Amino acid sequence: MTRLQWGLEFTHPGWLAALVAVPWVVWYFRRSLVDFARWQRALSTGVRIAIVLLLVLALAGLTLLRPTVRQFVIVAVDQSLSVGAGRLPGVVDVNAGRGQETRAQRSAADRFLDELLAAKVIGSEDRIAFVPFGTKPGVVSKERPKSVADAGSVGHDGTDIAAAIEAAAAMPPDYVPRILLLTDGNQTKGDALQAALATANRGRRREAISITTIPLPTRDDPEVQMSAVKVPAQVREGEPFYVEVVIDSNHDDEGLIEVFRGAHKVLSETKPLKKGENRFRFPQSIQRERLAEYAARVSGVKQDTLVDNNSDNGLVFTAGQPRVLLIDSDPKQTEHLRFALQQEDIQVDVRPPQGMPEDLADLQNYELLALSNVPATSLTQRQMELARTYVQDLGGGFVMLGGDQSFGLGGYYKTVLEEILPVRSDFEKEKEKPSLAMVLVVDRSGSMAGQKLEMAKEAAKAAAELLGPKDQIGVICFDEAFYWVSQLQSASNKGRIADEISGIQVGGGTSLYPPMEEAYQSLVNAVSKLKHVIVLTDGISNPGDFEGLAQNMASARITCSTVGVGEGAAGDLLETIARIGQGRYFIATDPASLPQIFAKETLTVSKAAINEQPFIPQVIRPTQALAGIDFESAPFLLGYVMTRPKPTCELILASEQGDPVLAWWRYGLG
Repeated sequence: MTRLQWGLEFTHPGWLAALVAVPWVVWYFRRSLVDFARWQRALSTGVRIAIVLLLVLALAGLTLLRPTVRQFVIVAVDQSLSVGAGRLPGVVDVNAGRGQETRAQRSAADRFLDELLAAKVIGSEDRIAFVPFGTKPGVVSKERPKSVADAGSVGHDGTDIAAAIEAAAAMPPDYVPRILLLTDGNQTKGDALQAALATANRGRRREAISITTIPLPTRDDPEVQMSAVKVPAQVREGEPFYVEVVIDSNHDDEGLIEVFRGAHKVLSETKPLKKGENRFRFPQSIQRERLAEYAARVSGVKQDTLVDNNSDNGLVFTAGQPRVLLIDSDPKQTEHLRFALQQEDIQVDVRPPQGMPEDLADLQNYELLALSNVPATSLTQRQMELARTYVQDLGGGFVMLGGDQSFGLGGYYKTVLEEILPVRSDFEKEKEKPSLAMVLVVDRSGSMAGQKLEMAKEAAKAAAELLGPKDQIGVICFDEAFYWVSQLQSASNKGRIADEISGIQVGGGTSLYPPMEEAYQSLVNAVSKLKHVIVLTDGISNPGDFEGLAQNMASARITCSTVGVGEGAAGDLLETIARIGQGRYFIATDPASLPQIFAKETLTVSKAAINEQPFIPQVIRPTQALAGIDFESAPFLLGYVMTRPKPTCELILASEQGDPVLAWWRYGLG
């Protein structure tokens, strides 16, 4: 029998580290200038050391452990139906009166308890209590019972040994704890082993509990029981699913299985039952009900002792048809996708980018938001933030489909929507891609003060970040005059270029022609296969031969794109320059969209964001969605938008070079 011995224990031993203060106390008072006699100095130092020691020991929780041999024994008795009447040592038939107890039952009860006391396991100073249990533990009784409490109070149709151990473990201190567990071991809920380990790993100030098990034989009466009816918690309207019926039997038999949905019987089949566990699956679907209760029962078996355990049920919540909101700049491009989704009973609403929801109430009508080849410049900052909230906080689904207006080509670099994607828009530019030399001509006139100039600087930085080491970039600022913010140089110097761009300050008027001429002259002499100029301004420039300059650029194979910021920009002039310069014209009504425009334009002109080499997708991670697709015999795909996988995404399909083709991850709740 376990005994506690005299000893010391610390409940918070970490405080013992404070004992390092003792040498400091000695050192301090030895150097003290107080005029004490030696014995007074020694006494003063000793008292202070004692105070420090006592304080540290108190904080560390010094505890004196006293020896004890007194035991507290709790006998936990299994009263589940699997044990059977008359088989419990020390347990009396709860349905019989005192005078109706059989001799075998009474002698078993007396013999167990009498032998327990006669063996002196329970001494005169020890305490003993009893706790019956079934599906839950009963009340702990400290007196030796003449009969066990009513089984109805603990539930006789199951066994939770873990709960019984936890209830029995609640013993007072200053005793040697011990549990006697009488059970057949057929637990139907809980984890008895985990509960036993928990009692063995109790706190430092408490004695580990010894558990002694007394195995009880299970009943050998013929028995068939419905153990479970398993159904999915939620299905879609019309979605096929299975009702799984689990039946346990201790003998070979045959039974009629009936399944009901509410009050209506949906199937009735006779099935053979083998000894042990039997599982049967029945296909079902729900069309109109929001909450359906499925009940199953087994009957007509040849041998069965208890009929109360021959039925069970489960609940299924039915959602309506799934709805998908598909945003596409060209609805004709989505006809095949829409048809495929509708064939799977998925309702599809197709909208142009202008129809992107402006509030969460609209988005919550859909289970999935899909953007098909929609540029970021067609969406507002609020719309993108709502989409992120829809995914992160409301658990909605989000899909971005590739195209020449998506990912990096769509200007999604460093946007809110790129945060929720499993891939990044920036990537390592392939060595065989043509090199690019690009000059950014940025307006810093007085009208650009505030958000306009700050967003213009962020846009210039984004353009520099997206270029490869073989590319070159330069930045010119202008107002009434111009200067080189960053001379045309290798884009590998990203840090220095970003610092130089950050130093741009607001100036005065607007004179666009001289800086455009400077950009043209610098690119004429540059060594690069591709040459491009991006002009950004928000006002009307001083006069100049802009059409002639744009024509000279085009003749030198230098393309030019223009960006007008706000309604005050000279839209006609900028559009003409872009048309003659074989570039693109953008109007940015919201300055916050400037980084997206520059990112989109940079990746478009660099011709690095699309790989147009035919390829066959490689399956990296098989999923249910790809089941049945034979990729080896599938036709070649003719290209893809270059992206880079994020560290925690799951890559499902990849190109032959390992670039992402299909990837997913979980973002927040979605």
